[in-house]
Amino acid sequence: MKFGIGAPTCREGVFYPVPFADTKDIVEITLLAENLGLDSIWSTDWITPTPKRKIPDKQAPNWYDLLISMAYCSAVTSRITLATGTVVLPFRDTVILAKQIATLDQFCNGRLILGVGLGGNREEFEFIRARDKNTHRGKLFDEQIAALNLLLRHDDVSFSGEYVEFNNLSLNPKPTNPIPVYFSGNGVSLFERVAKWGTGLLIPVAKYRIAAKIESLKIELDKVGRDISEIDVVGHTYTSIAKTNEQAIKMFKESRLGRRYNGKDIGKVLDENLIGTPVEIAAHINELAGEGMTHCIATSFAVDTFEELKEQVQMFVEEVIPFCR
Repeated sequence: MKFGIGAPTCREGVFYPVPFADTKDIVEITLLAENLGLDSIWSTDWITPTPKRKIPDKQAPNWYDLLISMAYCSAVTSRITLATGTVVLPFRDTVILAKQIATLDQFCNGRLILGVGLGGNREEFEFIRARDKNTHRGKLFDEQIAALNLLLRHDDVSFSGEYVEFNNLSLNPKPTNPIPVYFSGNGVSLFERVAKWGTGLLIPVAKYRIAAKIESLKIELDKVGRDISEIDVVGHTYTSIAKTNEQAIKMFKESRLGRRYNGKDIGKVLDENLIGTPVEIAAHINELAGEGMTHCIATSFAVDTFEELKEQVQMFVEEVIPFCR
């Protein structure tokens, strides 16, 4: 089992209060994750707030570009894997993104994971690419993945699709090694994409659901002659760690993260995520490992200050992980 955390590059206003973390804090938490021995740190790709996000703060949240943030952090780290969790491909120009990914991989000496997704908020896509609001994002996404595969592996390549087109391109230097590509999303298309292109599957942590998703993925892997052992199954989760279960629940409910679920089925949220004592959380992770999870990411913690975030990360590493298989 591998373990990682989320970097607060684009989490203010939704998962954390405004303000929460500045550039120095992002570097500090990345260094802490590396020094504590975590395997990976994951950055979010949000560009601009939209009404659908329902951000209540009067002050605008600071959302830092994940690729530039990771590039800076790569210079002060030497071991930890830097992961995009996830790059929203439809936001970005395919050729420029390929150049950025290859360059970042060179600077971090092959420590990059490319997590990709459609983006859960179509409204944000329509704000950013207003002239393209009628675009079929799924078709665009599939063209971008195919094009990125060409650009990052070969020279003198051309591509002609409905949305992506380029001629006789060679982008060098190439990545140090083929970059691992992890997919997030929903529906059967997710499993088809992982089977065809992927190294990893990104899914929310939820008991009994990981096994079901893995079975769906196996069907698609069999079609292309691949095995589930080739796929890193990543569960991402909310986390609240305390000495007692009651205290962990109280922390979650009173945090900015927990208040997002006021009036909703918070019982389901509490049951599915990593909320409880260190021993309880470790047991939950071990259950998920038994279902097939191979990489656990504590994406957001139930905290309202950066100091509390550091404390929770320390507890996660020192009091939870040692009890996990």
